[in-house]
This record gives sequence, C-alpha cells and structure tokens, in this order.
Amino acid sequence: MDEDRRTDPDQRGDSLTSRTDPADGEDAWLASGSEPLPNALRGRLDSCAADWIRDRAHLSLRQSRLAWFAAAACFTLALAGWWPRLVTSPSLDGSGRVGQLSAEISRDHMISSGGDALTRWSWSSAAGSVPGLRGDVVWDPSGQRGYLRFEGLEPNAPARHQYQLWIVDASRDARYPVDGGVFDVASRGPVVIPVRAAVPVREPVAFVVTVERPGGTVVSSREHVIAVARSDAH
Repeated sequence: MDEDRRTDPDQRGDSLTSRTDPADGEDAWLASGSEPLPNALRGRLDSCAADWIRDRAHLSLRQSRLAWFAAAACFTLALAGWWPRLVTSPSLDGSGRVGQLSAEISRDHMISSGGDALTRWSWSSAAGSVPGLRGDVVWDPSGQRGYLRFEGLEPNAPARHQYQLWIVDASRDARYPVDGGVFDVASRGPVVIPVRAAVPVREPVAFVVTVERPGGTVVSSREHVIAVARSDAH
C-alpha cells in the first residue's frame, strides 16, 4: 500500500494512484491469474448501476415535491387560522404599521359584508373641528364595533395628551356619552382607528373626538373637541 500512495503538494491530504505496471487493464487481470468479466455480465452491471442512479434521482425529486407541498399546506392552514383574527379582532393600537394594516383590512371587510344595518358618517365642519379634516366613521350596530378614518389629524404626543372618542347615544343621557376609548395618531394620515364601545350603544347619533390627558377621562368637559360626525337625522 505504501508504494501505491503519493502526496500531492497541490491538493489537501493524500490521493490514491494506480501503480505504474506493465500489466495494465485486462493484462493486469491476466497477470494476476483472473479472467476478465464477460461482456454480457459487464453490460448487465452497467445497466443495473444506471437504473439505480435514475431511481435515486426520481426518489429525490419526489421527496422535494412532497416537502414543498407539505410546506404549502402548512402555510395555507396557518393563514386560514389567522385570517378570522385579522378581520375581526384588530389591534387597538392604530399607531403601528401592523396595527394600521390590520385595521384597514378589517374596515374594508366590514364595509363589504356589513349589509344595510351598517352606518357611515363623514366628519363635519362643526365648530371646534380641525380645519380640512377628512375621513368618516363606520359603525356596525350588530357587532358593536366600528372604525374611525382620519386624514389631516395632527399627530399627538402620548406623554402629553391623547385623543378620546365619545359616542352620543340617543337612548342615554346626553351629558354622559359612551366612552369609545383613547388612541394615538403617529402621522397626518390616512389613519384608521378601531373602535369598541365600553357599553352597548343602542341609538348612536354622533361620534365626537376630544383631546384629553394621557389615559383619557371618565367624563369629558368637551372643551377640546377636534372632530364630530353626526347622523343625517341630527
């Protein structure tokens, strides 16, 4: 074995080489006293080797396709599981990019599937409203949820003040509108804010946005009203 090994300085490690011997190829077989393989047997061996290589290649391809289909199935199941959450339970944080995308998709879904009960009012130019404010309120009375859409509303500093929504309900005392929650705005829009009332709203006639201290207030003085959306009947 020592005389059959050489060290190649241009390669890593050692390589095996054949010994220089006058008895080469079939002559080597004859010199060693062995007979060469019959042509028929050699052909069968070559054919079997080719079949084995081809079968392994096909098996590898089938395994790759199976893995791809399995991954696609997992993705489909995951999407099917998360989609209802995306369109029915949006994040209450309207300032983040993910929260905004979720709110926009949920709002579009509500509008397309809300039916005749859905109400939609634009922001008015009532006294105290932000000049040039655009957008609207979409409210689903059956689901007791909705969305505010603003464009042109000034971004707030949450540590100093926050926006708070109030829903005026004709079936309740007008002095105590329903608290719709506080929210922040990170840009001048367009911005979509999800709304979930603290208590059931039976007859909404107006949506009012005020500026309050961080965390909001239980009863607003309504001194800083910046947006109002009223029903056509009021």
